[in-house]
This record gives sequence, structure tokens and C-alpha cells, in this order.
Amino acid sequence: IVHGGNLYGRPLMPLVEGFARWVESRCLGVDDARLVVVGNLDGQQVPSDLADRLGERLTIAPWMSYDAYQEVLGSASCMAIIQGDFDLCIPGKFYEGLATGKPILLLANPHHELVAILENDLGAGAAADGRDP
Repeated sequence: IVHGGNLYGRPLMPLVEGFARWVESRCLGVDDARLVVVGNLDGQQVPSDLADRLGERLTIAPWMSYDAYQEVLGSASCMAIIQGDFDLCIPGKFYEGLATGKPILLLANPHHELVAILENDLGAGAAADGRDP
């Protein structure tokens, strides 16, 4: 799973904590599942105990060029998008995700119109409540 781009105040932890619960509940190893977060975290940090639990399954990478990011995204099975409290917009990352043809994991308010578009209209992925890991 890859999340790329600046967070602009969107919370990262529901994605990381949800990922940790998912891999731990299924006993997934580093070859089975990885979460790669690319870009500016806006000062957010993954707690060391959580980072230790995930080990090599979690990679936090700094901003990288568009071409380098496309290579990382191309190797992923899924793209994650954190919508946060931006209920009145559809992020450009959504269109980028659609263009990859890969499933999108959207963390958003369950009532956001984008959830219905993703799951019902397009069938292009799944959504989870971005406030609750």
C-alpha cells in the first residue's frame, strides 16, 4: 500500500494503526504486506512502539521526484488516500489513483460523496472511516 504526497494536516495515524491491526490479525510478514508513506508528514510521527511492531513492513520516505514516486506507486498493489476533514473537495490523488488501475483505499468521513463514487459508482476500491483505525 502506498500513500504519497503531503498530508496538509490530514491524520496519518489511522492509516498506520489500521495497517498494523490488519497485518497483525492476519500474521502477514514483510513479503506479504508493506505500507510506504512518501512525502511531508507535517510534523506527524509514527510512535516508536508502533514502528517497531511493523518493522520493515513500514517505510517512511521523504519527498521524491514525480518519476521516482511513479516507480514506487507502480510497484504497489494499492494506493491509499487520506481525505481528512476536506469534505468539499476531491483530491487530485484520487484521479491519479484511478489512472493506475489499482485499487484505492480511501480514508474518509463515511458520508463523503467520494466514498459512494469510489465504492458504488466506480467499484475502484474500498473506504474506511478515516477517524477510526
